[in-house]
Amino acid sequence: MKKDIILNNLKINYIQILNEFYLNGDKDLSIDTNLDLDRELEKQISCLQDAVVLLGKTRDAEDEIATQAALVFIRVYAMRLSNFFEDIKDDADLLNSIPGWPEIPENYKIPEHYNFPHK
Repeated sequence: MKKDIILNNLKINYIQILNEFYLNGDKDLSIDTNLDLDRELEKQISCLQDAVVLLGKTRDAEDEIATQAALVFIRVYAMRLSNFFEDIKDDADLLNSIPGWPEIPENYKIPEHYNFPHK
């Protein structure tokens, strides 16, 4: 999975935007700003992968109790990932709702010089 994960860059940008608009610190981000977000994502995905491997082994062994336990682990790690991304989304919503931003015009398109690959 080790492509360049850039969630720490996201965290830095979120903190900078927040500090620009809320100088008195009256707003907090949902993400844990003390975490290495890239490492945390890799860790949680690795845990989920391990739980999926465990599930396959328990199914092969026809061990119903261990299968149920593996499913619990899968649920736990999937929920951690879900919460991880929900915090990122919630912070984007918070930052995007800051008063003072200009309105995005209807039919706005990101300028080509940003080389954003998604339209």
